[in-house]
Amino acid sequence: KSNPYHPLDRHMIDTGCMARALLTDSCFAFLLPRLAKEFNITEDQVLQYIGFLFSLHDLGKCHPLFQQQCKFLEVVTILGLQGKLQETEQSIYRHETLSAKIVKELLRNDGNSRPVARLWAEIIAMHHQRNQTAVVPIDPRIRGFWSEILEDLQVKMREVFLSATHSKMTLDDRRFTTGYLLLGLLVLSDWLASGPMWFTYGKDGASIEDYV
Repeated sequence: KSNPYHPLDRHMIDTGCMARALLTDSCFAFLLPRLAKEFNITEDQVLQYIGFLFSLHDLGKCHPLFQQQCKFLEVVTILGLQGKLQETEQSIYRHETLSAKIVKELLRNDGNSRPVARLWAEIIAMHHQRNQTAVVPIDPRIRGFWSEILEDLQVKMREVFLSATHSKMTLDDRRFTTGYLLLGLLVLSDWLASGPMWFTYGKDGASIEDYV
């Protein structure tokens, strides 16, 4: 975020933590046992998955076409000087599309079923309620640079929110209802976590551990 400045990894953590707070200490707490039943996992595992997958909602912001929108930021100036941005029409880029693609692949690689992976991807893709576009590829000359950061962010969020061992999710025929509930929770969590009144409490922290 640019005003006030707030790093992407911190906002991702903010959103995952906000969702877990809503599920444990608000009027949304009734959803926790329902989600545990529908995904066939424990309530603690629901909180782990919610924190982890909701944190990845903005992973697609780690992309040159998103980052270069704020040209007045020092970090963007540095990226430009290092040749890490790309000359493409940025209005065609939707960060949710890339986030959804990565989440779908991640869940499948973790052994979850296609319906589970597809559901979470659709939730992530729709968290701004806009029509989706094709994933805009990163220039091959700088793809390695951005891919390394994307991977690092996924590892960080996994370390923050998931235990070393976590059960796979299953899903029954009520997946559309479940999807709408989770989408609403993600939109609210993201909106609340985006308020400076909340995220400035952390003061960014000296490390990920300090911030969490």
